[in-house]
Amino acid sequence: PEISINADVPDQHVVEFTVIASSDDDNWTSYFYLTLNAPELSVDELMIDDSSGDNDGVLDAGETAILTIPTNNFGHANSPFASAVLLCDNEFITIENSTFEFGVINENTTENSTFTISVDEDAPVGSSATLNYIVTAGNYNIEEEFTRSIGLIFENFESGGFTNYGWVTNWEISTEAQEGV
Repeated sequence: PEISINADVPDQHVVEFTVIASSDDDNWTSYFYLTLNAPELSVDELMIDDSSGDNDGVLDAGETAILTIPTNNFGHANSPFASAVLLCDNEFITIENSTFEFGVINENTTENSTFTISVDEDAPVGSSATLNYIVTAGNYNIEEEFTRSIGLIFENFESGGFTNYGWVTNWEISTEAQEGV
């Protein structure tokens, strides 16, 4: 007899087999177990290389960056041919190469996908960009969503006012120095 295994079996799934042998005089039943190996994909945190810009690890208006996304196969079998897609619905983000081909991701390894993205110079500071990352390897898939802010807005007592955010407060800015006791 031939054994057929689904193409999306989970890693380390245990299958029980029952074997029944019979003769004219008797029947015998025997059991055995088989552990199935498969890929097990996961995704690590997105890394931003904006060294061609201000090198602060933050997407800024007018900047081009390289995004690196580590993709793991912590399963006990190599993956089928794997590829990734990066999508973003923010009108101020352009993904210059939205697909990445891994090929086979070997068992117990991590492979990095890289994507070049550009942020429009008119992108509003503080707006968010949601990046959807999808890896497909045969019948094995994983999706991850990353949300990043475009630019940084700093507001503190040293900025001289509470103008960067829509604060509702009765605080006042004083130029007189104050000391704690």
